[in-house]
Amino acid sequence: MGPPVMQVQPQSRMWHISNHQKSSTPDACFFFAENLIVIDHNYDDVYIMSLHDGQTNTIQWLDDTEKKLLGLKASAAKKFKVDRVQPVMHSPSEAGFATEKSREQYMKDVEKCLKLIKDGESYELYLTTQMRKKIGFLQLDGYGILEAMLIKGTIARGLTKEEDEHLKFQLQYSEKEQSENLMIVDLLRNDLGRVCEPGSIHVPCLIDVESYATVHTMVSTIRGKKQPKMSPVDCVKAPFPGGTTTGAPKLRSMELLDAIENSSRGIYSSSIGFFSYNQTFDLNIVIRTIVIHDGEASIGGGGALVALSNPESEYEEMILKTHAT
Repeated sequence: MGPPVMQVQPQSRMWHISNHQKSSTPDACFFFAENLIVIDHNYDDVYIMSLHDGQTNTIQWLDDTEKKLLGLKASAAKKFKVDRVQPVMHSPSEAGFATEKSREQYMKDVEKCLKLIKDGESYELYLTTQMRKKIGFLQLDGYGILEAMLIKGTIARGLTKEEDEHLKFQLQYSEKEQSENLMIVDLLRNDLGRVCEPGSIHVPCLIDVESYATVHTMVSTIRGKKQPKMSPVDCVKAPFPGGTTTGAPKLRSMELLDAIENSSRGIYSSSIGFFSYNQTFDLNIVIRTIVIHDGEASIGGGGALVALSNPESEYEEMILKTHAT
């Protein structure tokens, strides 16, 4: 829905770096959506919305869409039991995906990153890779509150309740995972401080563990009050790209990773979301997502590396994240 898409081609002058890897898809893509179906997952409500300038008649579209929605049969998914069951886990090769790097190559790249960290080039690097098969980030509400939520730290769910609780406890009190999370919390506090009122930055949620179907993840939230002179676009530019999928310090980490990774990440580890007429926006970080382009499906996967990282463990974590896709 909406007018033709506007595509933005790669530009790196904002960060004064030159990428070795080039994406086959545009770095950014925007379109104006005047007709919307909005699903509120919290309250199970569906809204039909249409923007107009007083000269266009949108009533017919609203009526037609309402009839179509009311005519839909109830989702068969509601018949499924809500009890959590352990999902079937397949390796990328079993699912038909060709990995960009072998286990050995990925672990060698981890070792390269660890040497760079030891040499003082960075103190956290988010290394990624791609798997291909042919075929929650930043929010500004109506009150001017800017919120960034980061996911940093992942571990698999257990097969039994006891094992599951043990793994959750292990993640929550892991020195390595805590250090990864705290580094990016500090980075985002600095990023948001560029556009928020002095003294308004705070961390209402620090190193909390959330549980999903296949993984436990460590989550932190940073909030601040936007300065009146700052626009929504200013608020996005300040922390972009997200520190959770780059590293710290951000710009130097991006340069190092661009030299190590074999291909452009594309939309993976970037953002999908919306800007609204009321000066609000909601953007995510694109992880655990399959991208289909030119007859090929790709999955991005990776993890944050710090001085305490172990190459074999990092490879296993990367595979775990692709399983959760």
